[in-house]
Amino acid sequence: MVVEESDAMFSRQAFYNKIYRQHFSPEGNWLVATDSLAYLYLFELRQALKLNASNNERRFKYRLKLDEPVFALSTVQSRLVCGNSVGQLAVYNWDDITHCDTSDYCYPLCRFNDFPTKLSVAPPCEINTLACIDNSSVLYAGAGDNAIRLMEIERPDKIISTFVGHSEYVNELAVQSEHVFLSSSEDGTVRLWDVRSKDIHVFNVASDGKLKRSSFGRGVCALDVEEDFMVCGGDVEPSIWHIGSRSLASALICEHAPLMRYTVAKMNGDRILIGGTCPNLMQFDYSGQRLTSVETSLRNVYSIETNSVGANAMTTVAGDSLLIDVFLNLGYVSFCFSTTSM
Repeated sequence: MVVEESDAMFSRQAFYNKIYRQHFSPEGNWLVATDSLAYLYLFELRQALKLNASNNERRFKYRLKLDEPVFALSTVQSRLVCGNSVGQLAVYNWDDITHCDTSDYCYPLCRFNDFPTKLSVAPPCEINTLACIDNSSVLYAGAGDNAIRLMEIERPDKIISTFVGHSEYVNELAVQSEHVFLSSSEDGTVRLWDVRSKDIHVFNVASDGKLKRSSFGRGVCALDVEEDFMVCGGDVEPSIWHIGSRSLASALICEHAPLMRYTVAKMNGDRILIGGTCPNLMQFDYSGQRLTSVETSLRNVYSIETNSVGANAMTTVAGDSLLIDVFLNLGYVSFCFSTTSM
């Protein structure tokens, strides 16, 4: 009877658990993932990549309990920054969390509660996305109050600048250069910002006749940028845009279920990876041609990350599952990381 109850509880947990975000450590030896149960999991890549590694070696090495579910992750210098569901930023030392001797709790270096805001949306407002400039201590945070904030990692409690313009919550951020970043929103737009002048260009993605879908919403939640091109999608069809000319370059034609929502897009060197509310990892070249679609072990895909560091190179895909699929070759799932202790 006890075994049956335990199995039933595990099955319910497996069905309802969501992995929101993943992030690789700066030196490429660790993967962290956060889930809907407010845990942060750490996976040791070298151990998992050993020849004939066991399932146990592909389970998490450490599991840290958080106060609230974390929706956003980023690295700034040697620190891991987490943005959670109630508008808190927590900053951890990578060295601290990868050398834990406990699976209980890890105290952050600092924590900042509730963004100050004069906007109409009442706090707490979840932090949905974080982005940083390479080799910089500057951090961008996009939140559920429709705004993006610029801050310095040494003083995360002091907002340097606030970028206002979206009429609904910010889903994703992508940094193009030292001074230019993009934001996607549930309002159906992607905005291009220049921090030196606050100049803005608005890409009205959901209004484009080639991309909008009848009887669907307008939200743009997937976003990534590489040089002068961006890829985005959501309730609208995924697409490639040329930033310099402010024009649509190509719509990405996907075979999808009628209610498909595209949740994540990554420009991955030589191909574009798309995930959404289906089990498949869809892949395109940069001209917009569909290359392949690989079925994963997930019900829905929320996060795609690539580690390009040496012997630990891999792409990981996570979402509605207790498992994280690992691609050593984008043609198939090589193995899975597990967030269970069973």
